[in-house]
Amino acid sequence: MPALLPLIFISLLLMTACATTTDVKPEPVADVKVVTEERIIPLSEEALLDLLVAEIAGQRGNFEEALPRYQRQAVATRDTEIVARAAQMASYIGTNKEALESSSLWLEIEPESTEAAALYTSALIREGRILEAIDSIESKLDEGEEVNFTALAANSLELSDKEIKAVLERFTELMTRYPHNTSLQLGRAILVSRFDPEEALQTARQVRADDPDSEHAIGLEANFLIQLGRKDEALQVLQLAIDDGAGSGLQLQYARLVSQKDMIKARSLLMDLLEQQPGNGEVIYSLAVLNRELGLYGDADNFYHQLIHYARYESEGHYYLGLLAQRKGLLDLAAGHYEMVQADSHFLPAMQKLAAIRVNDNQVSEFSEFLQRQRLRYPDFSIELYLLESSVLMSTENYPKTHQILSSALQQYPDDTELLYARSLVSDKRGDFPLLESDLNVILSSDPDNAMVLNALGYSLSNHTQRYDEALAMIQRSLKLEPGEPAALDSLGWVYFKMGKLPSAILYLTEAYKRSPDPEIAAHLGEALWASGHPEQAKKLWQDALTEAPEHPVLRDTIRRLAPQESL
Repeated sequence: MPALLPLIFISLLLMTACATTTDVKPEPVADVKVVTEERIIPLSEEALLDLLVAEIAGQRGNFEEALPRYQRQAVATRDTEIVARAAQMASYIGTNKEALESSSLWLEIEPESTEAAALYTSALIREGRILEAIDSIESKLDEGEEVNFTALAANSLELSDKEIKAVLERFTELMTRYPHNTSLQLGRAILVSRFDPEEALQTARQVRADDPDSEHAIGLEANFLIQLGRKDEALQVLQLAIDDGAGSGLQLQYARLVSQKDMIKARSLLMDLLEQQPGNGEVIYSLAVLNRELGLYGDADNFYHQLIHYARYESEGHYYLGLLAQRKGLLDLAAGHYEMVQADSHFLPAMQKLAAIRVNDNQVSEFSEFLQRQRLRYPDFSIELYLLESSVLMSTENYPKTHQILSSALQQYPDDTELLYARSLVSDKRGDFPLLESDLNVILSSDPDNAMVLNALGYSLSNHTQRYDEALAMIQRSLKLEPGEPAALDSLGWVYFKMGKLPSAILYLTEAYKRSPDPEIAAHLGEALWASGHPEQAKKLWQDALTEAPEHPVLRDTIRRLAPQESL
């Protein structure tokens, strides 16, 4: 399958999408009017308090506190200004469910509002509901309004092939009614590029032939050439356009393409472009990334600090500022930046890095409280945050609290595989085999071919019971599903050891250790060798494993139990 359209140009397309929020973070405003010259909105005392709290929270930038209150009062009052406020805020902070609800309500109240329509369409696009987005804007074509079909198409590239074909069919249908719509032609070319970049290239060139100054067509022509492996031609197309006075979008695209071969030259091009357009967030972003990759961390830090004032890059800016601060050993500063990362692709990595800092600082209790607040703030990440909190607590061997957290999570998400598996690990540490077995069996009831869970349950059965035949069958099934998996080979060797079949035990444990020299496998193999009358081999193996993992609990417990008199 041909490669997807590169992000180099897609990001430029999205800059012209139908979202109404600006790139630079807006200053909080306090203009929700419950009293206007035209009317007085009848508000209950509770509603008025809700709006006042929301407005204060909004002024402080605490949009997650403000938005639910605006949403609630938007539905209750159906007042246009309050509904608009809710829709704008939801769109700004990227909570699509709320953005869809409030913008839909706004359109219901004020059908002619172009801003409401734009916010509603943007929310549909972000949800990947492209066909519905087309439905919502099709009437605009009949009214002669411009529609950015290239942005619609670019967003569609994250869909499956089947879904893209459905969108492509809709674009083709619209082309029969609007054959001269350039944006529609180029949007269709973007979709076609998923399957046939050569055809897409010819479409872009045809549009250029009709409109030589179309920068969208030029940029797409370059990208389709890149998809076809013709980067030198793409560079030439962009260079000629720049020589003819092309705008900043194509200059940025050219610099990004140059960076793949010559980062120093690309940096110089971007600095020149920034001098021409000091507030261009796309250029600042590119310079931040490029300087970081070049190891110019001071310059990268400077550009990332600029980026946090741009709504589009705020979270990513804080994430990389955290990394840069952590690199310099400024852990408190790093933690502060990680805490500012919002719900995007950098959110969970930031929370994981923050967890490591808090564990190192012995602030596990405070971090647990922070994660509780984050779950309320970002409910879509609730399961991942429960898992992170349980992992942090497990690392401190606080098994009762870990069990409590996971049990609370499972009350909300009773069938979640990861939560059930995580609690089984805690149950193992607590010696609660019945709960361990119950949780793993719940997973297997819906996913009977889960090799990892089959292995885990088989291994646990061999450790906590004498149901060795049952354990053996599970582990063998796991290995059949994932042949050669070291963990399952270790389990198989271990159950054979428990059954007294030492030659088979040593055979499989040796193979497991060869594939993965893990200290727990070393402990098992050493014990099997010890029981087979080869203590010197066992001690040599343990000594080597201790060198790599001197504090490993299973390894040390095995040595203490079998060779307490030895000094290893």
